[in-house]
Amino acid sequence: LILISMLTNSYLCHYNAPKFLAELKDSSAKRFSQLTSYSFFGAFLMNAVFMMAGFLAFGGCSQGLILNNYSTADTLATISR
Repeated sequence: LILISMLTNSYLCHYNAPKFLAELKDSSAKRFSQLTSYSFFGAFLMNAVFMMAGFLAFGGCSQGLILNNYSTADTLATISR
């Protein structure tokens, strides 16, 4: 559910889509649709890799926000939060 929410939000907030369509070589609705599909699949793939890495690192006790699994004494995790 979080992944779908992130992908939807990234699409809705992307106000440059008409500009990208205009700058696309051989621009057409079909080509733009293909490019958009590839981009969403790439975003999904990256998120899936990070989700699997977090689950493999912390197991079934993983929290929704993976950074909350790190100790509060971990400086880098605290900065990332």
